[in-house]
Amino acid sequence: MSQIKKLLENNTPFSVMQYFESFKGSKKETYKKYELIYVNQKKELAFKILSQDEISFVKENTYKIKLIIDNKDGRIYEFNKFKEYKEANVIHH
Repeated sequence: MSQIKKLLENNTPFSVMQYFESFKGSKKETYKKYELIYVNQKKELAFKILSQDEISFVKENTYKIKLIIDNKDGRIYEFNKFKEYKEANVIHH
C-alpha cells in the first residue's frame, strides 16, 4: 500500500505540492512534479516525490484532499488541516 494511501486511511494530515521543473536551456520544456509533504516519526517535516500511481490516487480523491493554493507556480493540496498539524507537531531544531 502506498504511503499516501496509508496517511489518508489513518486520517493523518499531509499535503501534496504540485510544481513545475524546467530545463535551464529551454523554458518551454516543463515537467509537472508532485511531492508529498508529511510529518515523520521523528516529528520532522519530510518530503517524497510521488509515483504515477500515487498521483492518480490524489486526483481520484480531490473530494477529500482539498486544493488550497492554485497559481502559476503550481498547486498545494491539503488533507485534514495539515498546516495546523505541522505547526503543532514539527520539532524545530
